[in-house]
Amino acid sequence: MIEDKLFFSETCELLRKSFDHNSVQIWLEACNRLELMGNSCRIEEGDAASQRIPFLVQECAKRMQTVCNDELHSEFENEQNHEIGSQLAIPIHSEGNAQEFSI
Repeated sequence: MIEDKLFFSETCELLRKSFDHNSVQIWLEACNRLELMGNSCRIEEGDAASQRIPFLVQECAKRMQTVCNDELHSEFENEQNHEIGSQLAIPIHSEGNAQEFSI
């Protein structure tokens, strides 16, 4: 499990830097709950902030489809957890599990 956490953290860091994003997170859905597996932020957040499940990640897990907020128009624009900037959540299927990848 420690190797997995390290892999996910390094993957988040690589994606964030490669695509010049402010933050990248990888969430794993297990036992009907979402667990943060990897996180990389340009500006460090507190532990509580990084552990909070973003609304788009919750919607992605519920719908099992890509959801986004592009700042111009989104069905999620009035959500109280809306953060500044465009957001994207993509479900990634692997070995029967769905993992949420949030940029």
